Amino acid sequence: MDTAIWIVVGVVVVLILLAVALMLMRRQQEARRSKAHQIRETATEKASELRKREAVAAEADARARQVQAEADAKAAEARRLGEDARSHQGVASETREEVESKLAEADRLDPDVRPRGKTRDGESALRDNALRDNALRDNTPHGRHEPPAGI
Repeated sequence: MDTAIWIVVGVVVVLILLAVALMLMRRQQEARRSKAHQIRETATEKASELRKREAVAAEADARARQVQAEADAKAAEARRLGEDARSHQGVASETREEVESKLAEADRLDPDVRPRGKTRDGESALRDNALRDNALRDNTPHGRHEPPAGI
């Protein structure tokens, strides 16, 4: 019987070892399940944060494109206004030349204006030019000269 007891004890020990091994494996599996669950929760939280950051990035990108489009429109408007200004300056220059030509013709025809830029009453050409410039600015319809003294 001694052998039968040892066989029974051996079988019981093997069964206990198998039970302990199974219990350890189940604990290990449960720990792994728990760890996997925590990782999934953390990943889900990070995914939510990621979506928020992506939305903020998309909004910032859309705003940047909008501002760039506005800047491009402003640059185009600035170019157009610059071209308009150059055109107006050209027309103004041509008009000024016409006015100067007309004033020179009037000076040539006016008996009160001497060829060297002096009037009969002794006014200098400088005053004469100042009056001409004022007439151009003011668009005054009257002549540039005061009547000669004594008339």
